[in-house]
Amino acid sequence: MTFNLASQELIFDVAKAYFSLDSADAALRAAEQALKDARELQRSPEALQGQGLGTAVAVDLARRETAQRRYDLALAHAARASATCSNGSTLAGSPYWSWECYALDALATSIRILPPLSRWVTASLNFDIG
Repeated sequence: MTFNLASQELIFDVAKAYFSLDSADAALRAAEQALKDARELQRSPEALQGQGLGTAVAVDLARRETAQRRYDLALAHAARASATCSNGSTLAGSPYWSWECYALDALATSIRILPPLSRWVTASLNFDIG
């Protein structure tokens, strides 16, 4: 086999697909761990409030942090879906890729509407709507 431009482009595309998917997987694992940590940290103010020693503000701040980590996890899932589907062109012809992209497209579409909602919620919490 002659090593030519087409071979180089194929090798580059496959390597790029591999590393983009690996990066998305790492971000997804980090987001999952961050959510797990936030849930664990949320338990402390809730327990203190249950004993009459904590404040509603501390509980609400902990719940807000957990909600933010849930949102970050949803974005990481969407990024993973995007990386998976954009790599589908490199791996064209595989039935697995086309099926997974079809299933993940609904998730990616629903995630796209979250940033405007997130800005509105943040503005609401800061009492700065407008």
